[in-house]
Amino acid sequence: MVRKQDQISSSNGVLVVLGCRAPGALPSAALSRRLEMAWQFHLQEPKLVGIVFSGCGREVDIIEAEVMRKWWLQRSRKQGKQSRLKLFLESQSRTTEQNAIFTARLLKHTHEFPNEPSLVYLVTCDYHLARATRLFRRQKLEIVGLGAISPHSFKKFWSLYAKERLSELLGTTKFWMQLLQEKLFLR
Repeated sequence: MVRKQDQISSSNGVLVVLGCRAPGALPSAALSRRLEMAWQFHLQEPKLVGIVFSGCGREVDIIEAEVMRKWWLQRSRKQGKQSRLKLFLESQSRTTEQNAIFTARLLKHTHEFPNEPSLVYLVTCDYHLARATRLFRRQKLEIVGLGAISPHSFKKFWSLYAKERLSELLGTTKFWMQLLQEKLFLR
């Protein structure tokens, strides 16, 4: 469900930032763009009550959610501000579908929120946003997607982001194949 701009504010909105590789326990370029977008958005949206950093990643010893939390706390100290948001880590997911499932569980069952958050602001990369919002909406969450803009220079696209976009294409194909399979076999 897309809302009009003047209806987007929520009394108990939550920001969810999806993980994206953290080589050497540092945010990748894509993850840095996501975190920067989340930071700027939280400064403009005073009604947010929490932020969920979601992602374990494929490297067993590096938890993307923890890398994001550290980035957030360092940024807060650097800006001379203490974060007014409650910080939550969802550190089990290794795929976007798991991000959605585990984050929804966390939001629905945590005692930190008197009610389930009425609105989730989902932060990911622009090319990943459509599939991610579909997967989160499957979990019965009301989503507003915030896509961090990817660089579009030809050289950078082919050297750095072709792999990410190929991965997204494969993930989208898998999503539609699962949906088709559900529709065919659930009749």
